[in-house]
Amino acid sequence: MHPNKQGSAPIDAELADDAPNLCFNSEGDMTVVGNMPTNKQQPVTVSYHHFKNQADGTFAGDIGLGVYNEQGEQVKVVPSEWHDKGGYTAERGKYNGGVLQSGQLIDDACTFTMNLEDLADGRYYLQAVCASIKNNATYGVWCKMKTAPRIAFQVQGNNVCIFEKPDGKAPFALASHPYTLKPCTAGNKATLCLTIRKLTGTPFDGTVRVSLVDDNGHTVANGQTAGVVDFEMFAETEVRVDMSLPDNLQPKKYKLMVEVIKQYDAENIATVGMVHGNEPSTLQVEAAKPSDKLFVQLLGMVQDNSGSTISPTNVDLSGNPLLKIGVVMKLAPQATYNGKLTLCLIDTQTQQRISLGSDAQKQYNLLGGGDDETFVTGWLKNKDNLCVINNRIYRLALMGMVDGGECDLWNENCAPFELSFINSVHSVYPDETTHIDATQSSLRMVRGGNWIDVQGEDLAHVQVFALNGALIAASDAHGQHTVRLHIPATQVVVVRVKTLHGSTLTKKLR
Repeated sequence: MHPNKQGSAPIDAELADDAPNLCFNSEGDMTVVGNMPTNKQQPVTVSYHHFKNQADGTFAGDIGLGVYNEQGEQVKVVPSEWHDKGGYTAERGKYNGGVLQSGQLIDDACTFTMNLEDLADGRYYLQAVCASIKNNATYGVWCKMKTAPRIAFQVQGNNVCIFEKPDGKAPFALASHPYTLKPCTAGNKATLCLTIRKLTGTPFDGTVRVSLVDDNGHTVANGQTAGVVDFEMFAETEVRVDMSLPDNLQPKKYKLMVEVIKQYDAENIATVGMVHGNEPSTLQVEAAKPSDKLFVQLLGMVQDNSGSTISPTNVDLSGNPLLKIGVVMKLAPQATYNGKLTLCLIDTQTQQRISLGSDAQKQYNLLGGGDDETFVTGWLKNKDNLCVINNRIYRLALMGMVDGGECDLWNENCAPFELSFINSVHSVYPDETTHIDATQSSLRMVRGGNWIDVQGEDLAHVQVFALNGALIAASDAHGQHTVRLHIPATQVVVVRVKTLHGSTLTKKLR
């Protein structure tokens, strides 16, 4: 139960212990009866069926059809025709005490007509709702039925357009535009993060395939999930797909096509619908950087105080008071490098850069086709120059100067070298508090039209969300001081910034 402390937000009525608990099963459906409305003067008639009372106790009350806006706020509800006579259960269960028993299934079509005339411009969702009745007289709040189908539509001026509905021939849609964890370049791997909504209850698990399509409709690259994705009915599922981009891929914007290949039936392929029905998703491919393939081999290592190589997993800092960390490097055949190289660790959780002492920097003049080079740090002591945290995963990075800027030369063609430690004397980073305060005071977020600019010290990751929680844009900052993200011009958004030191800052921008 909610403690109801002063200043605390009231508990969500749908989460209360006595909230109604009606849900749909796999045969559940919601359909538009008759013609689809095209303007606000045309009401929409909707029917739904195959829902049940999944509570342990009985349900007495009414059912209806609700309209919700993009922020998840209830706009209005049309109840059943028996609302003033004890509700739907008073009629449906009149020979059973006026209730739905626990587990009782309703497979009848329940039909409602919703007037759209008073709706402002925006996107809306039609959802099945229910409300309990107390003492045969007073209704509680209207709550959404659980695991439920929905119909989505947009109002623009006087026009109405339905852009999402349950459809056995098109059972999926993108809930938001896919994004990548970092800029995509030709010849490298891209990891796409997708949120896919299952629009129906009929099972359709399968492999997710993403294709990159050029202006002529030709597929230039694709990738798919390593295994089968289990899609819950009427729910959103987070999916990541790795894609190898060809070396000769032109730097420009490509359209994304997302498909689900059904398990045990490879000929059954469902195309995933676009965001809001008609918004194409794209992927920007950037020009490859000289540093992307400078090295063809990078092999990390950890040495104990005898010079022997030890496992990088759970390195015991009490049993190994002195360590060295290094890398065996092999330059690409036609490449050259003349400049400083620096070894450091990257905290994979916060992206914070961890120094490996003054001896982790050296000058090199490397020629492609030559012998392997071994670069090893000086002796590292946990309390002095190896400030790592227990059970945190670190990645070894090789920093160098390319075109006047420092970048990580450990490219995607070389397997990452990850380390973890136990029995460290540090539970937090020594300068963590100071850095958090400095970052907060220096952070600046500015919105200008379709762009959001974030400026500050030690930025790690920037995300932009719609008010309904959908991710719009994201970027890894990798310690940069500025990040720019493209967003829809008119939408109110929430910007979340994570720093290299673990602090998170959030701000709403109009």
